[in-house]
Amino acid sequence: MTDPAAGASSPRPQALPVDDLADFAASDAAEGITFLNEVAARFPDAISFAAGRPHEGFMSLDDIGRDLQTYRSWLQDRGVRDDEARARVLQYGPATGIVNDVIVEHLAKDEGIAVRPDAVLLTNGAAEALWLTLATVLRPERDDLLVVAPNYPGVWGAAESLGLVTRPAPADEDLGRSLESAAQLSFQAGRRPRAVYLSSDSGNPTGVSLTERQRSEVLGVARDLDLVVIEDNPYSLVAGPADRRPSLKELDPDGAVVRLGSFSKTIFPGLRVGYAVADRLVQRSDGTTETLATTMSRLKAMVSVNTSPVAQACVAGRLISNGLSLRHANSAVAQTYRRNRTAMVEALRRRLSDIDGVSWMTPDSGFFLQLDTTFDLGDDELLRSAEEFGVLWTPLRHFYGAHPAPAGMRLSYSFTDPDEIDRGVERLARFLTETSTNTKESHVG
Repeated sequence: MTDPAAGASSPRPQALPVDDLADFAASDAAEGITFLNEVAARFPDAISFAAGRPHEGFMSLDDIGRDLQTYRSWLQDRGVRDDEARARVLQYGPATGIVNDVIVEHLAKDEGIAVRPDAVLLTNGAAEALWLTLATVLRPERDDLLVVAPNYPGVWGAAESLGLVTRPAPADEDLGRSLESAAQLSFQAGRRPRAVYLSSDSGNPTGVSLTERQRSEVLGVARDLDLVVIEDNPYSLVAGPADRRPSLKELDPDGAVVRLGSFSKTIFPGLRVGYAVADRLVQRSDGTTETLATTMSRLKAMVSVNTSPVAQACVAGRLISNGLSLRHANSAVAQTYRRNRTAMVEALRRRLSDIDGVSWMTPDSGFFLQLDTTFDLGDDELLRSAEEFGVLWTPLRHFYGAHPAPAGMRLSYSFTDPDEIDRGVERLARFLTETSTNTKESHVG
């Protein structure tokens, strides 16, 4: 053994074989998201239709101080002393959250959802809310997660990190039958379909919302199979009034739906505040009952202790200053997204209509549009698009996890303006024209 006192350097430890780490360390989901982030950083001058960022034109650093002061005044009006307010906002706080009462009033006003404060868990973004829900509700050794596909890449990664089996259910018109077919695969494997994850409004990547019939079918299948419905709905409050549909949680009389929400799209992402509404009762071993949100909070306490009370106070202040309605507060930004959606659809129609093998879905609202192709578009093609044509997008395969995926891409129009959208689509048209032509020539050869 080398004597440290002799001044000789200790041998460096050997590199850890990735096979000795958790499976997720080398998974396609983890590497795929890392690749997408790296491509965006490598090509800062490219026009990006990749990242689903909210528009920055409505964000201001000055708002943070005002939001905090609004919340402080709100506490003072309710008899909370300054020393108590200081401890509430600046100290460690309860894992469940410190502004649950404000969130409950907001949900009732904007979403028609009536729950108690103990049914709401404040989280570090909706991504943590999703992970905590999956980790609490499903047991990997026996339970499967049905995922309405295509869908948010994070759900596939979160499920994989927890060792969960996922069963994709295509988001077609007959969604009830699609879910039943996916559930049957679980039963045939001797497993139990336990939960279904979906986005009900302005889905990612399609931008399309579930119809009223589809919403009814989801709740019907959930009742028949005793499924927990995990409804991720971050875009509903940036849609226009005409796009308003009742959420699954609003239609849920039995507590079957866990509603995930985020303030990243409605206030700003840097807050990293999300939430889970989970009012279904859990019977504990001692015979007492509690809400599922309370059960989930115990896992959160071990994973992240709590959600930043300062960020929560900013959220509460913004809600209070807008009469607890973010639907009202986001009316101007919703108009911007509708403007951008129109600009994107019109630019695609002008520039892509004559390209063989290319079609697209017109989004209802939100941030995204799905473009389908008859030729492959993967990470290699994205890299070439960035290097040679100066335009970024996201391959559609990332929205299917490790499952087979159709060819295509997601285009995000939320962060850009109409002129930049037009320039980006012109670049995209040149890329797709060349790719389509090369594909046809290779098939002929």
